[in-house]
Amino acid sequence: MKSFVINLDRAPERLAHLNVTFGRHGLSFTRMAAVDAKLLTPREVAERCTPDAKLGVSELACFLSHRKCWQAIVDLAIPHAVIFEDDVLLGKDAAEILNQSDWIPPQAALIKLETNARPTIVEKAIEGSSAGRSLRRLRGPHFNAGAYVVSRDGALALLAASERVDRPVDLFLFDESGLDRLATYQLAPALCIQPFVARRLDLEHGDPTLMASAVDEDRKARRPRGLKRVGHKLRRLAENVRVTLRGVGCRLGHRHEWGPVPFI
Repeated sequence: MKSFVINLDRAPERLAHLNVTFGRHGLSFTRMAAVDAKLLTPREVAERCTPDAKLGVSELACFLSHRKCWQAIVDLAIPHAVIFEDDVLLGKDAAEILNQSDWIPPQAALIKLETNARPTIVEKAIEGSSAGRSLRRLRGPHFNAGAYVVSRDGALALLAASERVDRPVDLFLFDESGLDRLATYQLAPALCIQPFVARRLDLEHGDPTLMASAVDEDRKARRPRGLKRVGHKLRRLAENVRVTLRGVGCRLGHRHEWGPVPFI
């Protein structure tokens, strides 16, 4: 499969990381120049965002960078391609998985290759496998968009649904509305992980500079303050309880499993 890696022109150290990481597995990639938030004008931001959008300029630039990859998949008529962000870490047997696509079921429009190590919901039924990893339908939110496979039809649908943006790209792809939009699958154990998740799991996370992200700064800047922050924390707590109860219900049922997706 063709692999696109999103990389800012002013981030050569991340490109160097990619060359080492992919080279170690004998993999090649096509660099996709990322949209630079510093070059977006206020008019462009207003034109690309919905009036009620909840994302910063760096998050918008990240979203537009992913859209560039989706557009390339459509323009080049690529059946399936992999999209990576430039801080990605690869697990074992990456070449065996990424160099072929015969393990992908025809109905799969989107396949998440990474884990954020938070509990999510997948179907128990296995619909594909590669290098000892199973492919199951993803049924619960599972954020981060550092590594995923998308089909040409999936890319077309994503482009049509994102003419104007209202949320960060990982929420757009992998929140509940995103999972309703496309047939989305999870590779488990995951093949990829981002450095901040690896650090949380006490795994090797590479160069510390990979932790820095303008997108993270956007999210920190949008965090509510004062009483609004208290309300935000209470809503987050209520959401966590709801998700946990849903997960417990899944464990009691027969169709779904609930828990974090491992990484190897």
